[in-house]
Amino acid sequence: MGDVRTVSSPKTVLMNEIKIGFTKTENAVLQTEQLSRNEKWFYTVLKSFRHNSPPIRCNPGLPRIEKRAHLSHPTALKIRKSLEKKGLIKIESRGPGAGRTRTNNYIFTLEDGTDKERERLLDYLKAKKNSKILTHFKDKKTVKKKTVLSKENGLDFNEKTVKKKTSNKKYLNKNKPLLRVREFIEIYFRGYKKEFGDAPEIRKGKDGKLVHQMLMQHTVETLTRLLPLFWELKDELIEKNGHTIGMFKVRFNKLIELRKEKEKWWKKGSSTETQP
Repeated sequence: MGDVRTVSSPKTVLMNEIKIGFTKTENAVLQTEQLSRNEKWFYTVLKSFRHNSPPIRCNPGLPRIEKRAHLSHPTALKIRKSLEKKGLIKIESRGPGAGRTRTNNYIFTLEDGTDKERERLLDYLKAKKNSKILTHFKDKKTVKKKTVLSKENGLDFNEKTVKKKTSNKKYLNKNKPLLRVREFIEIYFRGYKKEFGDAPEIRKGKDGKLVHQMLMQHTVETLTRLLPLFWELKDELIEKNGHTIGMFKVRFNKLIELRKEKEKWWKKGSSTETQP
């Protein structure tokens, strides 16, 4: 009898040629409403680089993660920062290597974190979207502003503590310019019609933006006091373009100077009248 040859099926050959493995992702991560689709996908792809055999490590370079996840570099950076901020991963720098920079080491909180970190993270993931924020991942600080006393102390207010969130806004104006832009435009409209007998042409977007910029530094009352001087002001630029809101902003500093000169003149006149 001849030699018996065993013929492997194509499926068996394929499994021998390719290393078959799997990636385990926690159900709490997949089912949570706190993470976006891209964050869940990035987290799963990152876990596919984790080596469970000792020593346990996960240190892929960002280009490798981007290639496997099919994500652009800015998107990958943004998602990695978000996952670190929410506490799902920790990033440890391994320092410089032999002639080149070594990749970061990633630690998964649900697997390698402390019991306290895992418990707090699971509470965050189980909560509904935007309903719970982890205290150790907060960005905005809450500052107690004032406490209002109750009726027991003779006041008609309920007892409550007002908390104010700190913001990164560039301008903080007590006059709320967004609410007062329309007020000044109406004053300007009535003044123009009274002075020249015709309604002015107002472009809501452009003129509203110019008025808003002026109200960031000055009040409506200040701008209103300068309007009579603006109606009297005449130069080549105003004759060419008219008494528009744009020209009012261009000549704003000059109007302030004229206002100060008139105030000085009024003071001098009043002082001479009072002298014996």
